[in-house]
Amino acid sequence: MHSHYGINRLSRMRVKDLGKLLIEAAKKESEDSLWERWVRLCPYMEIGQMKFISFDDYKKALIKPIVKLSEKTSEEIVEEMMAVATAYESQRSG
Repeated sequence: MHSHYGINRLSRMRVKDLGKLLIEAAKKESEDSLWERWVRLCPYMEIGQMKFISFDDYKKALIKPIVKLSEKTSEEIVEEMMAVATAYESQRSG
C-alpha cells in the first residue's frame, strides 16, 4: 500500500473502505508481479525465440475468471457484508 496510508489512518477507516483499499492493493500487487514476469520474457520475444504477446494478452491468459462459490447474487452478498460492517462499526463506536 502507498506510504500515506499509515497505521493510524488505516485504524480509523471504515471497514468497507478498508476492504476496498485492500482489494485494490492486492490487484496492484498482482499486476506488478505479472508485469515483472512479462518484462523478463521481452528479450526472448525480441530475438524471435518466443512469439510476441502483448502485456494485456499475457495478463488475460494468466488471470482466470473468478469461480462462483455461492448461489447468492453479488447484491445479496454486499447487503450481508454491509450489515456485518454496520454492526462492527456500531460496536467499535459504542
